[in-house]
Amino acid sequence: MSTTGDVHYQGDQNVPNAWVRVEWSFDVTGNPLEGINFDLGEAAATYLIDDIYVSTDPFKAEAKATPKAGGITFVPKTAEEKKTILLDAMEQWIKSIMEHVGDRVDAWDVINEPIADGSNGWRGIDGVFGSNNNDGVAEPVETETDGLTLNWASEAGNQHWYWGYYLGKDYAVKAFEFARRYAPNAKLFVNEYNLETSPSKLDALIGFVNYIDQNGGQVDGIGTQMHVNYKISKDQVDAMFKKLAQTGKLIRITELDVAFGVEEGKTITPSEAQLSEQAATYQMILTSYFENIPEAQQSAITIWGFSDNKKEHEYWLKGDAPNIFDSEYKRKVAYKGVCDAIAGYDVSIDFKGEDWKELNEGEEENSDK
Repeated sequence: MSTTGDVHYQGDQNVPNAWVRVEWSFDVTGNPLEGINFDLGEAAATYLIDDIYVSTDPFKAEAKATPKAGGITFVPKTAEEKKTILLDAMEQWIKSIMEHVGDRVDAWDVINEPIADGSNGWRGIDGVFGSNNNDGVAEPVETETDGLTLNWASEAGNQHWYWGYYLGKDYAVKAFEFARRYAPNAKLFVNEYNLETSPSKLDALIGFVNYIDQNGGQVDGIGTQMHVNYKISKDQVDAMFKKLAQTGKLIRITELDVAFGVEEGKTITPSEAQLSEQAATYQMILTSYFENIPEAQQSAITIWGFSDNKKEHEYWLKGDAPNIFDSEYKRKVAYKGVCDAIAGYDVSIDFKGEDWKELNEGEEENSDK
């Protein structure tokens, strides 16, 4: 293993006739690592090398070699050292992204899904590292023998959240401070889901936003994802938008889709009645947004996904039909529901047969080109 102008020699490894994990660590600060060389020595056909892994984990401090084969001793960073490293990494990441895109992006979700389901605590701070408090033990484990184990993902594959674990609540403040510094002209948002079905989670998110504002950061807006079932009630939706409006923040719908709910492994073919209900739900949600969010606070509406085509739903709402275009990219009645909500009236009143004929003929001409 060598670096510019220097060579780090590890010495012989005494290993038994079995697979042995061998680890070494180097501080190459100011002297980048350029290559790794394996000298297999005098004994031919005695080594099988596999699964080589190079880590640049800043939490794994300079390692001290020990006499035992394949052994090293990790020296954990202090809590303050970890905070310094993580804050620098956060700032550099935000700085690089925002300076790269510049004013081409005028709004950012600075923090996404910070509130846990069930407990409504801050993820990574109140003992919850996944999306809910039933995610199993996920606290990081650090030992001198094995270094740092993050327990990054749950059995269900959900990723865990550790910013708060190492930085405390001020991770959120610092994220917004950095975002404001490097994207001064952009609107900065917090984004969360299930706000329409969990008033307590909505309250927790508003508390989260207030903490940032009161401690040196500035949140411009709140995004509500709105992955909803077609049976969602108007009362639930109205109540959420009214409470969001009271914050005085910009409010946007960020990930709207209206699902029917499908058992795992099955595929739904919605009936005409169900499709009409879905359209009514889309229209109700958008109408509620326009009626309950003052115009000055209305920011944007984004529909999550384009169509019901199965390729768009390999990993999200598999077998369902939640969008406003069907699996063949044709308009569903939900499309009209969205148009009616935006227009504020039934757009078909002013849409005559001649209009349809001209539109249809124009689409056919374009498809032939």
